[in-house]
Amino acid sequence: MGLAYPLALAWRWHKDPIDERQRQHLYIGLVLVVGTTLIMRGGWQTVEWLVNPLLSLSQAFQAITGVTGSPSWFTATLISLALLFILFYDLRFLLSDLLGSILLFAILIGLAAGDSSWALIAITLVLLRGAHHLLRFNQSLGQGGLMRTRGIVIATIFILSTASMVMDKNRMRAITEVQISQQDVLIRSLAQAAEDPDIPFQIASQWPGRTMIASKRHTFPLPPAEGKSSEEFLESISGITHLIFDPYDPHNEALARQIAVLAGYTKTAELNSDGVIVEVIPQQTGETGKQTAESDVTAADDKPSPPPAEKQPSS
Repeated sequence: MGLAYPLALAWRWHKDPIDERQRQHLYIGLVLVVGTTLIMRGGWQTVEWLVNPLLSLSQAFQAITGVTGSPSWFTATLISLALLFILFYDLRFLLSDLLGSILLFAILIGLAAGDSSWALIAITLVLLRGAHHLLRFNQSLGQGGLMRTRGIVIATIFILSTASMVMDKNRMRAITEVQISQQDVLIRSLAQAAEDPDIPFQIASQWPGRTMIASKRHTFPLPPAEGKSSEEFLESISGITHLIFDPYDPHNEALARQIAVLAGYTKTAELNSDGVIVEVIPQQTGETGKQTAESDVTAADDKPSPPPAEKQPSS
């Protein structure tokens, strides 16, 4: 979605001719802003590439509600057909409308990842344009009373509203029975720890959206850890009180290694099969504390790695 908006703007500037010099300035500014943002974020470290989009669509409502369960391939097929219909019949409109072009580019770019965020954008486009086509189809059936011209639309809204209420009920029951995913278990624990507004709380999360909504605290993406010394990494997380991420994710290997090296500056607050909450231990302030921290980090960098354990011969 972050790349879709600048692409949509560039497309509009390309379609609507403006002064050539001004257009060049806009393009240069767009490239600089996007490039700077990507550098600050360290690229797409938390994105899992080449995920099957059908699988994400089949788990779309589970991802929204946070309830685990088996994939619904019927849901995936239904949403896919509706999405293909809209892309085929509404392509010209989507390219001429700013919001439509943003959603269109987001869906096309997101196919490279195809995760739950992409599925949510696809559902948004289906609901946005699907309601328009459904209304036109209902009106084409003939003139008459309300049920004749709006009956299908009303029935669809009723079905979707009922399904949403059922999902909300299932989510509350799942939370009560602790059936939510392990990631959401960690996020819930972090949110409970952040309930006191007087306690400083700054979070760096692999799932910043869900974490920010649950904790109602400032939440940032995970800091880049690849190619940084321990001192540089410690500086990059200054002000952060908690980190939450999946240490078993290959994309987080460098981050997990940095956390292990800085064992004296961090501690594991909670760990499960899908993630970990790491609490950053507050350090001494002032020049003395700074010198102590720098010397400890330097010692951690210079400390040789332990030799690998010898494999015991099988009996």
